[in-house]
Amino acid sequence: MAVTLSLLRTFVTVVRTGSVTRASEELVVTQSSVSGALAALSKEMGERLVERDGRGLRPTPAGAAFLPHAERVLATLEDAAAAVREAADPTRLRLRLAATPTAAEHLVPTLWKAFRQRHADVEVSLEVGNRAAVNRLLDQHQADIGIGGRPVEKRLRGLPFLENEFVLVTSPEDPRVRRGPLVIEELANTTWLVREPGSGTREVSTELFASAGFARPRLATIGSDAAIKRSAALGLGVALISRRAVDADLDDGSLALLNLVGGTPIRSWHALFAADAPRRTAAEAFLAFVRRGEAAHALEDRHPPPGDPPPPAAADATP
Repeated sequence: MAVTLSLLRTFVTVVRTGSVTRASEELVVTQSSVSGALAALSKEMGERLVERDGRGLRPTPAGAAFLPHAERVLATLEDAAAAVREAADPTRLRLRLAATPTAAEHLVPTLWKAFRQRHADVEVSLEVGNRAAVNRLLDQHQADIGIGGRPVEKRLRGLPFLENEFVLVTSPEDPRVRRGPLVIEELANTTWLVREPGSGTREVSTELFASAGFARPRLATIGSDAAIKRSAALGLGVALISRRAVDADLDDGSLALLNLVGGTPIRSWHALFAADAPRRTAAEAFLAFVRRGEAAHALEDRHPPPGDPPPPAAADATP
């Protein structure tokens, strides 16, 4: 028996739901059909792909290795079907965005509005996850464009379009706020409020710790920017975070800045895409929107005078 799309879809659904019963309900087939499909696929691959985990199922090491390939095949098929629909009816264009939480909250709504003003016929959807999740969606062709930090995966490319300044925030009651710039070593014993592993913000913090020579910084891992900001405001620690995420909090005085000698890191926001993904019309339109500088101008709340040439591409842009 050859590996069929039905077998792949069944395997992916079982792994995602962790249950033959839930997979059968979602796929609208019998439980015996699901079990048979798993057995057939395992036989075809020459290895058992799922195993018991309490009352549920989980992928074996072989299944975990096979999973991204199965997801990629299914996503490619969905891409092909979407391309057929769009070719048959150009009014059915669809753009699938994926963004990190900070980008989703503080960049994407403005980008979406500006892009829609130029491409009202494009249906836009948005998935939100940390950098690792966004990279996975792009790599598996489940998203067309990602909005986040610089690309780190070999199969991903990125167009930088806006500066991303990081700032160090703390409670307004922190006595260090009223001092001059701090040497980073003065914060060696401070509690740092950081995002979860896989987050781009977490990586920026880790790079700062490494440059300062912090062997074992005191970390408190918190899974959202909002919770980090609230914790910092209550004096539970300091946080290195994108300025765009805390502008309003700094303005209303609920957070305060700590200045560092040498300053804080500056990165770039990127429009990310998979190098090997088929270029769909809506995705090409969004990348052109970025390359022309319209994305940056929308976020900076300014627009180029009519007839001006587009700004030059940023130096670290990847074609």
